[in-house]
Amino acid sequence: MSAIRCSSTALAKGLTISATWDIHGNHATHRPCRRRDTEPGRAGRRAPSAAAATRGGWSRVRGTRSRDRGDHLPRRRRREAAVMASSQRAARRIAASTVILGTLAAGCGTSNSDDKPVAFVADRVVTKGQLDAALEHLREEAIREGRTPELGDPDSRAARNHLLVLLVYRAQLDEAAARLHIHVSEEQVDARVAELAESKGEEAERDDEFARSTARAQVVYGEIYNRVTRNVRVSDFDVKRYLRAAGIPNAKRAFVGARLLADKRDRTMRRWIIETDRRLAPRIHYAPGYTPVG
Repeated sequence: MSAIRCSSTALAKGLTISATWDIHGNHATHRPCRRRDTEPGRAGRRAPSAAAATRGGWSRVRGTRSRDRGDHLPRRRRREAAVMASSQRAARRIAASTVILGTLAAGCGTSNSDDKPVAFVADRVVTKGQLDAALEHLREEAIREGRTPELGDPDSRAARNHLLVLLVYRAQLDEAAARLHIHVSEEQVDARVAELAESKGEEAERDDEFARSTARAQVVYGEIYNRVTRNVRVSDFDVKRYLRAAGIPNAKRAFVGARLLADKRDRTMRRWIIETDRRLAPRIHYAPGYTPVG
């Protein structure tokens, strides 16, 4: 093996030092050249370290993020009940919109003005025929009693507004009854019509649409009242405490207990009505020209 002679000269503290040595081939090792980045403008730069590459949250590798941001952890999914409730609300809104648009289109394409929708309560429709029947009933009442009804002149806008609000309220009762799976039969309505006529000393007018609507609303309200308040109770302790506070003798305990129970049921029903109004308020709409004002 050939040898390579090398020499070196150095200057230290004013003295010149020279050294010469031989390197034999079997002692020499090959050291490959380090390749530099040949990308234009980056010659001589070192590759970024892992820490430097992920500094700032985003990796130098496009489209990836560092694990310290928690992106590698599984995302928390929404509960199935919440997803189901959201889907049901969206479905109800779509159904209500479909009913409104469909009935408006049907009203525009028919010659029967009685079927023209004037108000919407969820998926229920109040028609112009129902409103006209209520106004006609009011006119007949004014003629029969010889005075202006409490709701005002039947031909006034105020009377129309009052009657329309009343019809919307009855539609709310029907919607709530369906929600509670309460069914009212025609026999129940007929019986109530007869009771109302008897209380006024009149003959039952079974063909009066508004009278039947009034009777039906009363029956529906009674059924809902019984359903909503069926679990309301008044304890003996509450009755005794009331008797002592009011100075009422114990002999009237049964009467007082019944009165307290009725009051508690009424309060429960009022809360239910308020909650129902709040629930249905966003789903009540009026046709153009029929929105109650004033």
